[in-house]
Amino acid sequence: MPMQPYIATVTVGATYAPLASTPTRLRHVTIQCPPGNSGVVTFKDPAGHESDWQKGEWNVFEDVDLADFQVKGTPGDTVTQRGS
Repeated sequence: MPMQPYIATVTVGATYAPLASTPTRLRHVTIQCPPGNSGVVTFKDPAGHESDWQKGEWNVFEDVDLADFQVKGTPGDTVTQRGS
C-alpha cells in the first residue's frame, strides 16, 4: 500500500522551532531552503549538531521524524518538506 504524500512549509523564526509540531515519521523526505529566502537557515539535528543551509540548498533524509529537527534563521524565511 503506498504511503500518503507529505508536503509542508514551515516559516522560520529567530529562535529554534521544530520542523513538525507533532511526531511526523517519514521514510523519505526532501527538505529545502527555497531560493527566495533572504538568509541562511540553521538546522539542528536530533544529536544537537548545527549546520547552516544556504538559500536554494536541499538535502534528502531517510527514516526520520521531522519533530526531532529544529530550525531558526531570518524571520519570515521558509523551509519546505516533501516526502512520504
